[in-house]
Parts: sequence; C-alpha cells; structure tokens
Amino acid sequence: CRTWVTFLSDAYSRRILAFHLTFDAPSYRSCMMVIRDCVSRHGRVGILKDWLTQAYRQALHESASTLRERHWQPYAPSISKCIQIAAEAIEGEKAFQFESGELSLLRQKLGLSGASSSINSSSNLPVTATSKKKTKSRPGVRQPSRDAIGET
Repeated sequence: CRTWVTFLSDAYSRRILAFHLTFDAPSYRSCMMVIRDCVSRHGRVGILKDWLTQAYRQALHESASTLRERHWQPYAPSISKCIQIAAEAIEGEKAFQFESGELSLLRQKLGLSGASSSINSSSNLPVTATSKKKTKSRPGVRQPSRDAIGET
C-alpha cells in the first residue's frame, strides 16, 4: 500500500495552499480534492477554480488519465479579463503600502524612533524592500573581504 500526496501551490509565493493525502494513485480525484481543500481553507478561489473545474470536466469527458494543456487552454480567461484581474490585484496591494508619516508614527508608538530606526528613513519604500539579497558562494572559494589585511 503506497501513500500519495497532491499539493496545490502558489507559483508566485511558492506557498503550499492545500494538499490531499490518499492511498489511491494520482488521478483527477486527487486534483479535485486538493482544490476542494484549498477552497475550504482559503475561501473561493474564483476564476482559477472555475477554470480548472471546466478543464477537469473536459478531461473526464475524454477519459484522460492526466490533465493536459489541451484540456485547460480553451477555458483560459481572456486577455482583457487578465488585465482586469491584474488591475484589481495592484489596487488591493496599495492597501498594504505605508505613508512615510504613518510609518514614523508607528515607529514612535513602538519606541523605535531612535537612531536604530533610521534603517528605512532615507526612502519611501516598504521596510521589506530594503533588505539585500545574500550572494551564494561556492565551497572552497575564499572571500577576501573576511580576511584581516596587514595584521601579523
């Protein structure tokens, strides 16, 4: 008896939205159950759910063993609908942006208005946007910036 797990993840954030654990081999049922789990956890996923449901119905009608591009492509939303969705998402993201006055007030209320809070004072970007990416180094390659120079 083998255990199978089906995951539904968000391609942008790489977050796992839902999963379905079963002893049955992967099938359309596993996919439908993981969508059901996602909807019960996060609410209706709207256009994605409708799109995938129609594609699964088409695959079932053809008795296909897997869901392929030819199943979902005819049901893809139009370009104008995608533009509308993108505009709504951008508008929704604006609710999470801070005004510079609000950010300084929040820092003051939290007791962070001292010298150590000047991390983001030079820009109007969100706090998370100022973090620098760490570069990966290869094993065995020295990093001269770590070595002390001129000391014996």
